[in-house]
Amino acid sequence: MTKHQELILNVIRTFSGHMTAEEIYRRCKEINPGISLATVYRNLGLLTERGLIAKVSINGQPEHYDRSVMKHEHVLCERCGKIADVSVGDMKAYLEQQTGLQLLSYDLCMRYVCPECQQFA
Repeated sequence: MTKHQELILNVIRTFSGHMTAEEIYRRCKEINPGISLATVYRNLGLLTERGLIAKVSINGQPEHYDRSVMKHEHVLCERCGKIADVSVGDMKAYLEQQTGLQLLSYDLCMRYVCPECQQFA
């Protein structure tokens, strides 16, 4: 693993949420001012391909990166845009049972208003 990959992986693993490439770049730049945005993007792709991080794609949102590579679902706050992890059990088996199809994968993002935003409603 290269020093840039180690840096990017450490930044992602020490953040409790889901970061965009630009957020990861800004954090990395604080530690290593010589790193470029292109280097961050290239290495995010490589780390994703190697299964060390997961890319979270949600319509209407920039791609985010997740330190958890275990299968799980996400909820998106409609007000602040925060993404959070949730687990709803073996959703793949449930979807296969309901559709009669053998699924390769699925993407599920539920939308809600997070508790922090509900306080200011």
